[in-house]
Amino acid sequence: RASGIKGKNVVVSGAGTIGNLVAQFAKARGAEGVLITDISDYRLGIARECGIEGTLNVAGTPFAEGVKDFFGASGFQVGFEAAGVQASLDVLMAHVEKGGDIVILGVYSENPTVNMYYLGEHELNVFGSMMYRKEDYEEAVSMISAGKIKTAPLITRHFPFEQYLDAYHFIEEQGAEAMKVMIDL
Repeated sequence: RASGIKGKNVVVSGAGTIGNLVAQFAKARGAEGVLITDISDYRLGIARECGIEGTLNVAGTPFAEGVKDFFGASGFQVGFEAAGVQASLDVLMAHVEKGGDIVILGVYSENPTVNMYYLGEHELNVFGSMMYRKEDYEEAVSMISAGKIKTAPLITRHFPFEQYLDAYHFIEEQGAEAMKVMIDL
C-alpha cells in the first residue's frame, strides 16, 4: 500500500507473523534497509532467522536512537505499523521522514488516535490495509516458492488434528513466545 519501497529505508513496528512477513517482503522488493522493532527478543530472533538483519528491541533501546544507529542520518521513508499499539503508531509518525508513508496493518483493541500535527506538519501519507487481493496471494506464493520469503521459522509447533485443544492451550501458555501453531489435518 505504500507508494513504493524500492531503494527506501523501511521500519516495521511489530515482529509478529504479519510484521515479519512485511519486513521480508520489503527486503525482497528492494528496500535499501529494513529495520523491525518489537519488545520481544524471541520474535526479533525469529526475524533474524528469516534474514532480517536490522532488529531493535524498543523495550531496551529508544526508538529514535535505534533508528539512527541502523540507518544513520538518512532515517526512514516508509513505516509499517503491525503491532496494533498506539505507541507504535505514534513513534512511526513522529520519526518517519517528511513526506513519508505509514501503512497501518495492526489490529487495535481500542480505537487509535492519529496525531494530526505530525500528519500535517510532516506531510505524511497514511494508508490502512486489512485484506488481500488475488494478486497479493499470487505474489506471495511466487516469492515463497522462489525462496525469497522464509516461512519455516514462523512455525513454532505442529499438532495433529486430534490434539487441537492442546494446540490452543499451548498458544495460551506460550503467549508472545509462539508465532504460528499449525493444526495438521
